[in-house]
Amino acid sequence: MQFKAGYIVDSIAKVVTDFKAKLDRHKPADQNQLDQINGLLQYASSFDVDFYYKYAPDFKKLNPVLATLNNIITRGLPTRAPLLLENLFAEIGLTEQSKEEFEINFPKLITPISYESIFELLHIIEPRLDISKANYGGNLGSSLEWEFIKKHPFVKQILESQRDFSTINSKLAGGKSVDFCFTSPYLHWNENNNRYEKVGRIFEVDGSHHSLSEYKYYDAYRDAIAEDENFETIRFTVETIKADNTDFEALIGRKIYQNFKNNFEKNIEEHLAEYSLLFIPFAVARVQKTVLEFLLVHPELFNKEKIKIAIIERDLPCGAIAIKSLEELFFNINAILDDKDKLLLPEISLTVFENSKWVIDKKLHLQKRVENESFFKQNEFDIIIDHSILRRSNIYKETDFLSDKAIKIRSTHFFDTAFGKMRRVYCADLLHYKALVKKKDDGSYIPVSKYESHINFFIQTIFRKVSFREGQLPIISRALQQKPVIGLLPTGGGKSLTFQLPTFLQPGLCLVVDPIKSLMEDQVRVLKQNWIDCCEFINSNLKREERVKKLIDFRYGETMFLFVSPERFVMQDFRNIIRTIDVSKFGLAFSYCVIDEVHCVSEWGHDFRSTYLMLGKNAQRFAKTKTAKAVSLIGLTATASFDVLADIERELQIQHNDVADAIIMIENTIRPELFFRVTDVTGRDRMTVLNNDFIKLGSNLQKLNETSLIEKSQKHHYDNFNDAEQFNQNILFKNQTGEIIDLSTKTQNDFYAIIFCPVKGQGGHESGVDFVYQNLNSNSKGFFYSSETEEESREVQEHFENFTSDRTQHIVCTKAFGMGIDKKDIRSTYHYVYSGSLESLVQEAGRSGRDKKISEANILISKSKYVKLDVYKFFSENKEYKLIQNKFTRKAIRQAFEKKWDDKAQVFSDISFSTIDEAINEIGLTDFSLLKKDGTKYNVLSIENVSELRDKLKEKDGNNHYKYLIEKHNDRNIHDFFHELSFKGVDTEKSQFLNLFKVKEFQLINGEMINIEKQDTLANTFNNCKDENFQFIITATKKYPDSTEIICNLLGVNPKDEINPPYYTATFEEVIKRVYKWSHDFNDFLFLLDENSVKELSKITEEVKAKLLFVYSRDRETSNDTGRLIYRMHSMGLLEDYLIDYNKNNLYSCTFKKFKTIDKYTKEIEKYLRRYLSENTAMENIEALKSRLVKPTLVENIIECLYFLSEFSYKEIASKRKRATDEIENVLNTSITEPNYVSNWFQQNLYIKEQIYFYFNAKYARIGFRINGKPFSLLDDYQEQVLDKQEILDKYLEVYRLDGTEQNNYKHMMGSCKKILRSLSETDLNNEWLLRLLKAFSMYSVNNASYISEANTELELGFDNLYKDESFHKNDFKIIEPIFESYFVKLHSNIQEDNPSFKDIKLIRAKLLLKMQTLGIEKLINRNQELTAEYYA
Repeated sequence: MQFKAGYIVDSIAKVVTDFKAKLDRHKPADQNQLDQINGLLQYASSFDVDFYYKYAPDFKKLNPVLATLNNIITRGLPTRAPLLLENLFAEIGLTEQSKEEFEINFPKLITPISYESIFELLHIIEPRLDISKANYGGNLGSSLEWEFIKKHPFVKQILESQRDFSTINSKLAGGKSVDFCFTSPYLHWNENNNRYEKVGRIFEVDGSHHSLSEYKYYDAYRDAIAEDENFETIRFTVETIKADNTDFEALIGRKIYQNFKNNFEKNIEEHLAEYSLLFIPFAVARVQKTVLEFLLVHPELFNKEKIKIAIIERDLPCGAIAIKSLEELFFNINAILDDKDKLLLPEISLTVFENSKWVIDKKLHLQKRVENESFFKQNEFDIIIDHSILRRSNIYKETDFLSDKAIKIRSTHFFDTAFGKMRRVYCADLLHYKALVKKKDDGSYIPVSKYESHINFFIQTIFRKVSFREGQLPIISRALQQKPVIGLLPTGGGKSLTFQLPTFLQPGLCLVVDPIKSLMEDQVRVLKQNWIDCCEFINSNLKREERVKKLIDFRYGETMFLFVSPERFVMQDFRNIIRTIDVSKFGLAFSYCVIDEVHCVSEWGHDFRSTYLMLGKNAQRFAKTKTAKAVSLIGLTATASFDVLADIERELQIQHNDVADAIIMIENTIRPELFFRVTDVTGRDRMTVLNNDFIKLGSNLQKLNETSLIEKSQKHHYDNFNDAEQFNQNILFKNQTGEIIDLSTKTQNDFYAIIFCPVKGQGGHESGVDFVYQNLNSNSKGFFYSSETEEESREVQEHFENFTSDRTQHIVCTKAFGMGIDKKDIRSTYHYVYSGSLESLVQEAGRSGRDKKISEANILISKSKYVKLDVYKFFSENKEYKLIQNKFTRKAIRQAFEKKWDDKAQVFSDISFSTIDEAINEIGLTDFSLLKKDGTKYNVLSIENVSELRDKLKEKDGNNHYKYLIEKHNDRNIHDFFHELSFKGVDTEKSQFLNLFKVKEFQLINGEMINIEKQDTLANTFNNCKDENFQFIITATKKYPDSTEIICNLLGVNPKDEINPPYYTATFEEVIKRVYKWSHDFNDFLFLLDENSVKELSKITEEVKAKLLFVYSRDRETSNDTGRLIYRMHSMGLLEDYLIDYNKNNLYSCTFKKFKTIDKYTKEIEKYLRRYLSENTAMENIEALKSRLVKPTLVENIIECLYFLSEFSYKEIASKRKRATDEIENVLNTSITEPNYVSNWFQQNLYIKEQIYFYFNAKYARIGFRINGKPFSLLDDYQEQVLDKQEILDKYLEVYRLDGTEQNNYKHMMGSCKKILRSLSETDLNNEWLLRLLKAFSMYSVNNASYISEANTELELGFDNLYKDESFHKNDFKIIEPIFESYFVKLHSNIQEDNPSFKDIKLIRAKLLLKMQTLGIEKLINRNQELTAEYYA
């Protein structure tokens, strides 16, 4: 029986890894070297075990503890050796431990060993082993076969005799064998078959009977099918053997032959250190794996008080280390298991029988009994293991230590890849673990002390981490208890380990869902770098054959971790595989499904990737544990807002009463080694600024690499961010003597850096990756972004691999690279344009300094801004206004404020203004006249109308802001562009929905509309369905041929007729195409038809408008367009499930739910709304929706519901995205405008860190937060509404003096209010006053001038909203007065008169007081009038 297991010590691993790092796998010669060493390591990790009984474990009834330990031992082929062994090697002077702060590593060899020596030794053979015919262990079919090998001493060891032919090619079964066989220990890639294959030679010793015709035919057949499997057959006759001139060196290969020959001739004593370091770890793993296999089928041994084990060591010592290390595994896992799952290992009495010439130091026996053969014969043992790592199976007959109950372990002749012979993940019932942490009042966690050392043992053994980082253990503890968990850890916080360790401690398979290909590839890369290779990824970068093989490997338990994209869950084949994972004889099952970067469930599910929909539900529906329970879900991210968390809770099916424990939020996103720097590029060439700063990277880092600055920075961390350490010198760059290294002498080409760009820029965009990559001052650079074509994918992938494997210093990329990529030694990130949110900034900047050494995050930002009159908003909000009904007025407004013709550039350019005042001035000067063809003007409005229109354009909203004058920053435009790309407009979605329901689904193939076979429209299919569910196919895209002719027919015009508006002559067809292309939305389309003399607006009937809407923007141009529709239909319970057939042009096979009435759909919509709105606002929206559901048919009412959901999404969800960008824009603009930050980069850095920290770590926004045992979660109080708003306000105006410094508490409150406000819908936000007043109070109290302006706005807006909140004060202003007075008394007590904000507060108070009195009087007057009217009635 062949098994797989192997260990490698750090010192040997380092030599191998360093050699591999020099190779480029894209070069064939380098790839060949990689294949050779990888093959040798794989081969050394396989071994033959000859049991004295029939080996037949029942894989469906494995003990879960034994299964778990098996998976830990076999996690890599090879994997990192137990620390027990590493410490022993260090103790006997072979290696030395490094002094790393966070990791346990033994990389240094006391006596250096070259890579070439390791490579040679891995050609396993026993030196100077004398094999005679009498002690030859092979099966000789004739004396002629001995003659063939007898004069070749070491060839006897490497040729396998009488190998079963079926292990070469299964076509020939029935016990047929070959005389001798040699299999190459290297990996060999077959380009044609797109896979690794075995390569070997068969040596047949043919007697005279092989000359007979029937034998010739049979031999030829055997030779041919062997050749099919890359095994060449060489036949030797009696004559050739007698001639004795066989050149094995040529037949086997001169280099490989020489390696074996050199090893055979080695002097053991001279090379014993090398042998010990390389092979003892492999031997230890082999013994452990074999003992576990024995225990699996002999559970009765666990009932004994003592197990007696004998280990015969034919060469290198390994038995004592193997057993001791195995005992440690049992001891530590049992210590954290519930009693019912413990598997207590009896005391082990071990006797070792050594071969003294192979023992480099007796300490390797760990003081265990070492005896001779006499003792062996006189004693009985429960387990006898006869082990040799340097001898292969069946090449030598031993004459000592013989027993018919011995289990013989030998090296194998070939790595068996046949079905059932590969490394297997053992699955069993999941284990029940104890809680490893306790939760404190403030929401933080502490380890349970009696279990701490035991769980630490596993993180040290498997991952070589000294201890857990903050937040890791609470996530792991909950996951081990098989409970769903959402883990929020900062970048560099070790999120991956929080699912990897639980997976190793539970006997099952793990699915990991990653949003982007680079992330899943990087996670597999990092695992394999840690010598854990039981992992694979499947994505579109792989060829089809590779994807199929990896799926099959997973299907049969050869892979523990499978990384996939969310799209896999909507593929039928993948669903079938995970649903039937348990049907094979190996009894497989799942332990976890991990959704990495889980915030994508919410942030992408709405509008970008609908495959995130139902992800958690589908995972639990198809992936089952051994007991057929739904798999445990783990969601991980670095950042998530409250509404994102709400989506995640729903996806992970977390019960509301469990949310406080299920969400583990350790959000200290501030890392002491990472420094922020914002550079103002206003009026400067951005690329030049970047390059000028980039070449000073060494000097910039040297400013940070100073003890005094780090002490100052870390004191601030300690005082403000609850950092445990006041000073950690390890983040500085020092030499071996402890002196600080001067980094200023180095250039940018000496460091790794990432430059983030907002777009790919393949069209030449000056903020794009392509432009920056081409112009970056770097000697070693690459680029990365999502790729569309196979050729582009290969190029991008090569750049990615070059950077992550240290062959390239710098990479220019989009934000896709910022999600989870783990490269430790990145010193700097640059944001060419700032991120779209604070969450994204934290993710992306967090790529820097993951090795805990000083690093920087640089952000380029321009203050340059302009003002634009939003013509579309003005038209949309005033379309019924009489002046706007006039097409000449609209044309005049467009001419004055929309676009103007640039003669030089020969294009239309936007009309904008430098300031609000300039725009207001221009409005005041505009007479709204139109230019004639000859350049003269003519007036379209009277003087009175001009004045009226000017006033209309200058209208203000309730916050005293101009409604139609929009102030825009140039840097913001790129974010707004992507926003508009994601949210294409309500009219567009309405048209797409109408066409989905009313027009058959079709694919446009070669310009021809091909309908989906045997399928009616969705509306008819719904109406005709008699069951509760029905199937319907939706195409990924739905592009109609040109709609111009249809529009012409609806408008009653001939496409080819000419129209004669001013300035040009054109056909109706040409004008409509132009209008269709340039219209902003459907309303603008109608206006432009009128303005271009196609059809007067007043003459387009409502019926025609409805038909035009049906045509307008009806194309679903991308799968994202279809995904948005799917999301809306799912949100109302109409769409229950869907699959995508990627082999048939991405057809969506959907399962729809048919309810008999609209009420059940509105109930689903109500559930959906409650995730985003307050209860009152949700119900108001539902009532408004119900008032619209008056259509004559159910389908029409369903379409109305979908319209409502589109409107809601654009009003509420889309606006949140914009507010997220507002937040980061405000922070960064303050950092380059506030004088203190402009003049002092360190203060600027502290300001940004505080903004991030007190936003993400806002303690009053934590679920279940308590102070001294009492609840002080503003989030809980706000959402649960047990207290009224006045009580909440009073409660939190008094909280600042509790628990911590007042200044930090003000900042926590400020962050808490910001965080909760960000989660509110637009409707709730516009009515909110409680949070605004708390936010204003804390901003004033912080006593920072940069907050005053925002605090003034929040104070005024807060009380304005309070005055409007009739549901609170019931129009009784006496309720408001004490709130008003109490608030300002408390505020004034916190603010000194010399504070810059004091005067502002006094002025605002007076203004608000006057407004309150005025409103109060108005209410009294109105009430008096009502009473009078009632009296006279």
